Amino acid sequence: MKTKRKNKALPLIILVVLLAALLIGYKALSAANDRKAAEEAASLASENADTMIAAYDYTTLTSLSYRAQGGDPITLTQSAGVFSYADDANFPLNQTIAAQMANAISQIAVETTVESGSEADYGLDNPAYLIEAAYADGTKHVYKIGNYNAFNGAYYFSMDGTMYMISSGLIPYFQYTEEDLLALDTIPASDWRDTSYIGEITVTNGDKSCTISDDAGKTEVIGAIGAFRLSDCADYYADADEKAAFGLDGSVSAAVKYKKAVTSTDESGNQSTSYLETTYTLLIGHAAQDGTGYYVSPQKSNIVYLVDEETVLALLAYAEYVPAPAEDALTEG
Repeated sequence: MKTKRKNKALPLIILVVLLAALLIGYKALSAANDRKAAEEAASLASENADTMIAAYDYTTLTSLSYRAQGGDPITLTQSAGVFSYADDANFPLNQTIAAQMANAISQIAVETTVESGSEADYGLDNPAYLIEAAYADGTKHVYKIGNYNAFNGAYYFSMDGTMYMISSGLIPYFQYTEEDLLALDTIPASDWRDTSYIGEITVTNGDKSCTISDDAGKTEVIGAIGAFRLSDCADYYADADEKAAFGLDGSVSAAVKYKKAVTSTDESGNQSTSYLETTYTLLIGHAAQDGTGYYVSPQKSNIVYLVDEETVLALLAYAEYVPAPAEDALTEG
């Protein structure tokens, strides 16, 4: 069945995309605010602290391992300014998060030293978090975060067996799961802010294919692509053969040709913007056997995602898109 759309009405799917974006943005903002509050607390504690028990240049950190109580350890390494996941060099590690963690563990302020009691008294014998850090000069430290003291509003903490109390600012940096550390792909929607930046969009579904160049059609398809959430990772590193096994062979796809803004700065500090003709292609594969959605991957990515069926089929419907008749043609008729 052919798909026709009026070019005056704002597509419903764009409203859905906007709502979803607002919800996701709210959750991201909430998490960011929580982390900012923790960072500010840590900074304030550092300013008011009598003792800095760690004050290192985080770029010299070579290994960082952390484990939440009851969980498996996660180990990161750093070489030539690049962080890697120790268990798998192909893991697409979020470099920003890794650097923030490294910096946090390299700058630790304590509020007070705990002079009496044992680690068992303060939950440090089976800590909530166990963290190990090593630096290029051979320095190594073992840190433990134990019980919370409501009276002092601080956590029991130990470094190499010596006990202290610290603020909560360090904790959020070591609550990341393996999945949280993934550097996920983003759809370059900010480059598609206006249909004048988009040349054409081709949606292909096997033997059905349509190249869309009218403004109304481009707006609708961009809305359909924008509804994709690249967050549910099915495989964080799939080579060409593995992607083909997911059905991501290019026979089903959406390709957006657009002008990508590139900003450059000359020797005098003057900035200029040029526009590079480029193509973003989203590959769509088989439906997952468990019914959780379809496999999806940007053409230039090694990450395979799961996207819900409704979102995928809404996009693939445009493989049979037919533009609405021009208004002058309707008038003549």
